[in-house]
Amino acid sequence: MGMDIRSVVRDFIAELDIMGRSRETIRAYANTLYNFLRFCVERLGIDSVESIEEEHVREWFKYLRQAKHVSHRSLARHHSALKQFFNIVLRKSFTLPVPKYEEKLPDVLDPETVRRMIETAGELEENEFLRIRNKTMLLLAFDCALRLGELIRLNVDDVVLEQGLIIVRGKGGTHRAVPIIEDYTKAMLKKYLEIRNQLFPDKKALFVSLRGERIHPNTVKYVVNKVKRALGIDKRRGIHLLRHSRATYLLLSGWNLREVQEFLRHKRIATTTIYTHITQQYLQQKARQTKKLFE
Repeated sequence: MGMDIRSVVRDFIAELDIMGRSRETIRAYANTLYNFLRFCVERLGIDSVESIEEEHVREWFKYLRQAKHVSHRSLARHHSALKQFFNIVLRKSFTLPVPKYEEKLPDVLDPETVRRMIETAGELEENEFLRIRNKTMLLLAFDCALRLGELIRLNVDDVVLEQGLIIVRGKGGTHRAVPIIEDYTKAMLKKYLEIRNQLFPDKKALFVSLRGERIHPNTVKYVVNKVKRALGIDKRRGIHLLRHSRATYLLLSGWNLREVQEFLRHKRIATTTIYTHITQQYLQQKARQTKKLFE
């Protein structure tokens, strides 16, 4: 009897859910495991999950690099997923080293482009509710440096306008109070909530569709991509563009690394240090663009 791949993946998902991993992480890890198990069955002829060993992961990574030209960054993500699979499902040690990759600097938008993105988000739809929702959504995502998952998980009760903050639900079921920096964001949130609460008073999700359902990640991506196309922005990233931009502006405004780390909800300060390289690059670009007094 062959391996029941879907059953193995379901068991893995159940374990990850018990561990409190985010929906996005579970989806990504499950996808990695499904593709890995298919490779094991179809190319390596493995017919039982108990037969899987580290050498099979090594073979899959070799195949992904040589035949699929998968980046080292993607391999590192697959490595994290399979390490969890070996530990919590197979109960086997996993000593395969993490594939190394070159850290690329994130794309960052200048302040004027961020302003144009947010304003444009409020102009592209005919429906008034969608115009206000989309503008508020991008504004809040930028102002509080929200990840996509954090944005869509927000509930109405997570907005505490009186104290100027939101409660962000992060990875692993964590909760963090994040300050709203811009007064304009608070004003737009208040305006949006007035309309949203009239239309959908019994719904708990903050950002909802025209049917009152919690907004889908693909809808957020669609809104961001539509705005980027309208403005001719060729940066690849979606909502994370705004997060990277906010982080960079905070450092340029005098925040120290520890403060930015806390604001971004980074576990390790090493993750935050990449923004110091961005600010240096940004300042060098501005220096080249600045009109010289002595020429």
